[in-house]
Amino acid sequence: MTNDAAAKYLGKSKSSLHVDDFPGCGRQHSPLQYQTCSRTPGFGKCAITQNNQTQQNWQGKKQLLALFAEPVGIVFNRRKSIDIRNSLETFKKLENCEVIEGFLQIFLIDNVNETEFLKIKYPLLTEITDYLLLYRVNGLRSIGQLFPNLAVIRGQNLFYSDSAFVIFEMSSLQEIGLYSLTEISHGRVRIDKNPSLCFVHTIDWDHILVDKNDKNDKNTFIRSFKPENECPATPRATPSSTSVSSSKTVAAVGGGNASVTVSCPKASRTNVDSSEKDKHLCWNKNQCQKICPDNCTTCNDLGQCCSSLCLGGCSNDNPNDCKVCKHFTMGTGKNKRCLKMCPANYYKYLNRRCITRDECIKMPKPIRKQSSLQSEGIPLQNF
Repeated sequence: MTNDAAAKYLGKSKSSLHVDDFPGCGRQHSPLQYQTCSRTPGFGKCAITQNNQTQQNWQGKKQLLALFAEPVGIVFNRRKSIDIRNSLETFKKLENCEVIEGFLQIFLIDNVNETEFLKIKYPLLTEITDYLLLYRVNGLRSIGQLFPNLAVIRGQNLFYSDSAFVIFEMSSLQEIGLYSLTEISHGRVRIDKNPSLCFVHTIDWDHILVDKNDKNDKNTFIRSFKPENECPATPRATPSSTSVSSSKTVAAVGGGNASVTVSCPKASRTNVDSSEKDKHLCWNKNQCQKICPDNCTTCNDLGQCCSSLCLGGCSNDNPNDCKVCKHFTMGTGKNKRCLKMCPANYYKYLNRRCITRDECIKMPKPIRKQSSLQSEGIPLQNF
């Protein structure tokens, strides 16, 4: 929208436009819009103080230029919190999505043939900033089938104040299968009442969970799954011909592109009995859990260290080509850069990406409400 269009919409001449005509520009509304953004250290806060009228008006006038400039274009690769329920049609919200800046809830989907889920896949999704919840999704056998490249769940806001990854009452689920998942930055794992679920204790969750609680407090709550002796055997050695995700073959540390004969790594946990230590770590009968060398922040599918600015892995050809940025990201696609701090005159958004002042002004306040499951009377009292 141009200035002429804005004036016409408001029934005013272009010369008479004033900051007061636009809620959120300069006056008491602005702190609500700005409070999710913080300025790079040394440059103050993003919010405009109400007691400086001159500063408000000056900044508000500058905002008019940004608000009514021609749109640069819509960014399709990011979404706010997504709620998927009742039908497979609602999965369309995830199309072209690379990052969910919020939570992802998938629940209450019935009367779906298992083969229908085989047609649904979102390989672009690599990061969720809050939590991932699945509840009563009948017909789904593998979460990894949906999100083969999900690498990081940050847990900035948690389900029930403590959980970043929840799988509850999934009657058809046979495996988690998220072989690209290498980090849950904050929060616990809760898996309960999934009678068909296998390959739960063949995952070293302590290797994925970063912000671990006190030793007296469990980082995982896992129970009520399929008995291990009724599940497929874990892959001790995986031949190079094993097919994973169409043309891909299992790598030494995950579901990557290398064609090598491997043996899935053994559990290195010290707080388990000897039988647990002998287990090979895997997500299913084809895919090993990705375990990086101790000197790596994260690694690629060949076990080679990525840049210290990366999370969730990187390209096999370029250690600086991160799947997810550890600290802050700028740009998208080929222009994406990972940074340790935002540059001067940029603002931190959700503590994960750097945005300009104009982007900060236009940014709506994120919704930080609790999951709607409890308010809708869904029985989670035993959760």
